[in-house]
Amino acid sequence: MKRFQYIIMFIGIGLLGCEQAQQPDDRRSTEVASNDTGSSGNGGGGQNTSDDVVAGSLKDQSLAILEASCSSCHNPETAEGGFGGVLNVEAMIESGRIIPGNGEASPLIRKLAPIGNMPPSGALDLSDRDILVAWIDQIAVSGFKFLSDADHIREIRSDMQLVPTAQRPTTRYFSMQVPNNTGMDEQVRSVMGQALAKTINSLSRAAALVIPVPVGADGLIYRVNLQDLAIDPNTFDDVIRDFYPFARAYLPFGNDPILQRLSDDHQFLVNEAETENYVIRADWFVATATLPILYQQLLNLPNTLQGLETQLGVSRQQNILNDQILRAGFKNSGVTIQNRVIERHASGLTNLPYWISYDFASNDVANQNVFNFPIGPVGSGFNNKAFDHDAGEVIFQLPNGLLGFYLAQANGANIDKSSVSIAQQANGPAQFIQSVVNGVACMSCHHQGLIFKSDEIRGFAGISQDFSDAEKEKIFNIYASDQQLQSQIDADNLKYQTALTTLGMNPSDPDPVTTFYQFYNRKLKRSEVIAELGVDEITFNTVLASEPFKSAWVSLYQPAGEISREEFNFLATSATNVFRSAVSAAPPILGDHLVTAECMVANATQMDICTSDVVP
Repeated sequence: MKRFQYIIMFIGIGLLGCEQAQQPDDRRSTEVASNDTGSSGNGGGGQNTSDDVVAGSLKDQSLAILEASCSSCHNPETAEGGFGGVLNVEAMIESGRIIPGNGEASPLIRKLAPIGNMPPSGALDLSDRDILVAWIDQIAVSGFKFLSDADHIREIRSDMQLVPTAQRPTTRYFSMQVPNNTGMDEQVRSVMGQALAKTINSLSRAAALVIPVPVGADGLIYRVNLQDLAIDPNTFDDVIRDFYPFARAYLPFGNDPILQRLSDDHQFLVNEAETENYVIRADWFVATATLPILYQQLLNLPNTLQGLETQLGVSRQQNILNDQILRAGFKNSGVTIQNRVIERHASGLTNLPYWISYDFASNDVANQNVFNFPIGPVGSGFNNKAFDHDAGEVIFQLPNGLLGFYLAQANGANIDKSSVSIAQQANGPAQFIQSVVNGVACMSCHHQGLIFKSDEIRGFAGISQDFSDAEKEKIFNIYASDQQLQSQIDADNLKYQTALTTLGMNPSDPDPVTTFYQFYNRKLKRSEVIAELGVDEITFNTVLASEPFKSAWVSLYQPAGEISREEFNFLATSATNVFRSAVSAAPPILGDHLVTAECMVANATQMDICTSDVVP
């Protein structure tokens, strides 16, 4: 989607936005009244301002709402969905269900109807939802150390100098500098670390899990070697060059020794890593590398289902002919609109599981009703009883134990997202508009692993008069009993859940990748925009006095004003190049890749329109 390109001319900017203008290293976030850091069931009180009475009231009201609407299911005794601490504020923060200071991005809020499906009794009153959001917004972000560009790049250089010379060209760093400087607290940082670990290992074809190596004392920077992940460095660098909207180079400016050192450190890293993009924002990477088109390129997914099955060593049609599959068919999957069939194969190369679904657009078409046409697809024998499906979703196990995903049309052509007439994800990120999006949406739905569904075809065939003896035998051979299916799913899930545990995650907690997809795509407040740009308050006022920022970011004149991630990214490169004299920002070659309502409209199955130009 092309955008109007602003031409901006500024004269006499001087030293605005240079390194000295940033906040001091000991800057701390504002301590707000509802600081919940205690370990008691309702969360303990923290250091509060004089607004204790108001904030305490918000907290009390919020806990009353949660007790009335949620605690009957999410208490220590019941623990629906594996979580029983809805009245334990600390537990909700630690698990990522609450993001302190950001109510709208918190999974607790995102799970509420109508975006999500909680509580089952029906949507909360809007006033109750507003109280919960306001309370989370006021939960204090703990004190943090501001990380300047100079110290950030210095830490990376110091670490790179310890890396063997031969490994430096494939060494990359992932940083939480920007989220930290916007006020991210230690607990949220921990969940982001989990999200990064899950993301990079979900893009890996290596046999072993790779645990990112923390750099520095603050846990804001991680190092990985692309060779350990079996990710081709050229492919990785091409993806970053094409889509990364925060590429930065640091230049010497005047006689400033800090800026000279920053420039020297940057150039050293460029030379050693053999790329300008040796460090990537972790929040961007988690939120964007798990989306098509990046997910397909980084995981080396072919353009067709047939190509994927060849790559993985799966002979699907032959396995069906030889009864070497487990299958279940049912009316209601909770995801697909019509009936569905799921089917398990084993890779002929690795013996790893490969699950595929057969999904349908209509039950009104005769051979799309799997109860009457359960032996398919065409070419697998018994063609007079073969179903005719429209699309399919694949879950395959990676060598390291995590899961890979693929969406395809019936003819095998890959697609980026499902048609909502076939499959929907009701509680996914709002930007998806209920589409199942390959990568991040699948990770969210299957964070705990494969989902058991009881077969309904065997019982139907057993009493039906519409099948011959040979057809019934085939059905009984390929459609599994509940015991067979549950046993196989448990076995397949064991390696996956073990991999999550190894990476420091609890499968019963919310998916950290989804959490930080929402975190990155949240609306940005004025203070967060200032931190994202890396300027001070005075410089930012100059930004807002100049076009096009004056018009595009008009809401940021107010402290409580917000802009969307799309609105920020569209002009961030221009703002950096104009107002930060020692920094050069380069736009991505193909454009920013953001999931917005515009790129998710209609039933188009590809997401190329999600890529839009950014202002250079």
